[in-house]
Amino acid sequence: MKEIVTIYQGRPRPSYFYIIQPVPGLEFFVNQEIRCVHPRTMQETFGTVTEFFWTFDWEEPPRGFLMGIFGVEPALLREVLLATDPGYKDSWARLILIKEK
Repeated sequence: MKEIVTIYQGRPRPSYFYIIQPVPGLEFFVNQEIRCVHPRTMQETFGTVTEFFWTFDWEEPPRGFLMGIFGVEPALLREVLLATDPGYKDSWARLILIKEK
């Protein structure tokens, strides 16, 4: 049995989170205020759009990045997103970093 390695870093609880949007779709601009509503719990989170975004092709999604954010495989994520928004049928999507207010 291999020894457990210890590192001195904790799980972050940042004031930043990601949203995902189909491309083409809604246009966002830096410092725009937005309200995000969790579809299951209806909990509202208010935030501000940052300058950081990543556009990717569903044919070659950033698997590790998406799993780290959403906790599921990209194919399942896209399937769930398609159930609520047909815009995800297009090849592209965009991750946008939001700063929570």
